[in-house]
Amino acid sequence: MRAFKTKVQVRNQDVGVNIIPLEKDKKFRIEKISNKSDSLILTRSEHNQWLIEDLGNWNFSDEEFQSLGKVLEQHLNKIYTMKTILVLSDFSDTSFIAARYAASLAHQLGTSRLILYHSYEFIPVAADIPVPELQNFFEESTDSLSKLKNDLQPFTDENITIETLTDERPLIEAVRSITDKEHAGLVIMGISGKSQLQKMIVGSNTVSIAKECSVPLLIVPREAKFDKIHRILFACDLKEVLTTTPSQVLKTLIHSLGARLVILNVDHNNELSASEALSEQTALHELWDSENAEYHYIDREDTAEGIMEFADKNDIQLVVTVPKKYGFFENLFHRSLTKKLAFHTRIPLMLLEEGI
Repeated sequence: MRAFKTKVQVRNQDVGVNIIPLEKDKKFRIEKISNKSDSLILTRSEHNQWLIEDLGNWNFSDEEFQSLGKVLEQHLNKIYTMKTILVLSDFSDTSFIAARYAASLAHQLGTSRLILYHSYEFIPVAADIPVPELQNFFEESTDSLSKLKNDLQPFTDENITIETLTDERPLIEAVRSITDKEHAGLVIMGISGKSQLQKMIVGSNTVSIAKECSVPLLIVPREAKFDKIHRILFACDLKEVLTTTPSQVLKTLIHSLGARLVILNVDHNNELSASEALSEQTALHELWDSENAEYHYIDREDTAEGIMEFADKNDIQLVVTVPKKYGFFENLFHRSLTKKLAFHTRIPLMLLEEGI
């Protein structure tokens, strides 16, 4: 998320402020536009409450502080509700499947805008690439995106705007920039079957996108057909549940979809002690009981297969997980495990960043 400007009420006056993220979705510096040295720092607690970490020289009343918190919540919700979705395409059949899935999902989410993006990234060598050839790359990509847009129109409704964008930027750089500038709340990409390894549509870039993307990333398998999402599986570890679970993003997602949350923990050989497991399970219930979530705990040596088998047998339309630091997902991006999770299933996989 990039910094943004807004106005807040202080002593019955509108005061222009810059709001600058310091940590993803949970720590912000608020500084007066008229005096940047006059700033305060707000943090979001584990229970999604705003707290003043450093008041600076500000003199807020409780009412004014609550008003500032609402400004932040409104801005975050603009992203969390996924009103804008970025769809990556390489014009393959599988990327069309992902784009079509995105169009159908947009309808259920109440999304107002789809951005179709293609990168014709290349490595320029001095002046060896003539300008006309660069222009050809752009025109061919633009024409292909226009065709894709037209193909998607039957799957969208009149309330959804489809935009196209193409350039030569490296894909990872483009994803970072577009999601930030356009406040995209979700990135969607497909899986290609171009080789026995069934690489994702942008090859090795997918791993980096999944690691670097600051918003949820949805990976759509080539066998996926959109079914209205009414049950979401959140596959989680029982480690530091309160501080690592992206609860705000996930709660907004299930509310936007009108879906039921199913929580699954896969363990093997009782990695946690009885007291540790009880403590983390208590934290899990503290986060999700208000959402009427289902809880399931299974023992499987192969975690990825356990997750997908459970999803297949329990009427799940979307699997969600946090791949970065949860114990059994720390090696998610090793090719073999990624293949198990994303290739051998018809169910899309959504990856979230850890955090509250």
